[in-house]
Amino acid sequence: MVKHQEPLKTQKTEFALEGHRPCHACGYDLVGTPIERAIELDIAVIRCPECGTMNPLVGTPALGPFASRAATVLTLLRLLLLGVALILVFNFADWSVSSLGRSVFNEITRVEIDSFIESTGSTESEIQALVRVNQPEADLGDLMTVLSLLEERNDRLNMGPPWPLERNQILEVFIFSLLFGSALSMLLLPQRWKKSTLIVFGTGLLTSALALSFLYLRYPLTLPVSNPELGPSQYAGVALIRMFAVHGAIICLLGLVISSMVIRPAVRIAFLILVPKEHLHGVDLLWRVDGLKRRIR
Repeated sequence: MVKHQEPLKTQKTEFALEGHRPCHACGYDLVGTPIERAIELDIAVIRCPECGTMNPLVGTPALGPFASRAATVLTLLRLLLLGVALILVFNFADWSVSSLGRSVFNEITRVEIDSFIESTGSTESEIQALVRVNQPEADLGDLMTVLSLLEERNDRLNMGPPWPLERNQILEVFIFSLLFGSALSMLLLPQRWKKSTLIVFGTGLLTSALALSFLYLRYPLTLPVSNPELGPSQYAGVALIRMFAVHGAIICLLGLVISSMVIRPAVRIAFLILVPKEHLHGVDLLWRVDGLKRRIR
């Protein structure tokens, strides 16, 4: 805004402002306002009809209040996306802590479990555990003990555990955790990678802990498993979910942290390879945010 002790002498023109430009003083949108010429300065000016301020029509128009409004909208949108991402991460963590046990249960039959529960056992610990699990007051903790002993028994006989964790079961959880961790890291892009990694780690740790807590509350160790008609093996799926819950939480957390550490370098390399260097200035933020300087190819 040009300031003078005396009012500027202007001359009317036949033109009017077509684009949007806020007044420097009050922010009024000057679109459609007649353009005048300041005689002494020989520049085009626009007199604000709201406050009377002379606005020079030179250079790139200032965004004024539109910038703050746009920034507010973008900030709210980013917060909304972060909120949605956190909800999705929690749902994913809740799925992770139960998916491994559920997958294992789908791979086995109850025949082997039933036959072991109905047996007398071959060691002192097996005998005691089998007696407890067949009592009317047997609970989920007793069944988990029996399943652990069954796994140890098959290991001793070199038969392998009855519920091996297959590679595809682990990979499924790990791949999804990589995707969620990458999305979180990119949404936290204004933060440096170390800080964003710590945030992702804290988020993963918190959501995994909450998912485990809800799972343990849903299926407590004191859950009765005695059923005269079906037997305790009907709760084997629940027991396996609890037994492998921590495994799923650890895989989920590892995937989130690893992806948050490698996604930004991977994206930068992809841009350098795929995008012509004359167009890379639009994504310089990927380098600046981590204190790096983009190399010119």
